[in-house]
Amino acid sequence: MQRRHMLHSMGLSVVVPLAGCVTGNERTDGSSSGISFFEESLTEDGIDVKELSIADQDTVLEYVTERTTDQDLGEEIGTIAATYVRARETGLDTNRLNAIINDGERQLADWHVRVEWIEQFETNEITPEEFTTNILNTVEFIDS
Repeated sequence: MQRRHMLHSMGLSVVVPLAGCVTGNERTDGSSSGISFFEESLTEDGIDVKELSIADQDTVLEYVTERTTDQDLGEEIGTIAATYVRARETGLDTNRLNAIINDGERQLADWHVRVEWIEQFETNEITPEEFTTNILNTVEFIDS
């Protein structure tokens, strides 16, 4: 998979689910409710959560994918990123989402979302496209 082709094909997929997902600060009783919301929402969206934890002020997610095309992977990343933004609104107070993509047997790739990007997105300092580009630029595929 060529990174440039993948970033191009994934771009619109990630922007679409993120557009309009920030509704304000609706924080509740802290990270435990936020992490529960995050996991439940991912599961409802069809994301196969293998492991989810908070470590060193970061949310760490390992999930199993059956997606094989760049477009499908982009949609999945977009869904997860948007859900992380919503989970922060419900109390998940971490500095970053570190995501590991797994095929059930081995790690395929990893990527992350920094809270500073979310804050910039919420205050319109960056566009949805810039937010998307920031995330997609972090995707690192593991050589097999």
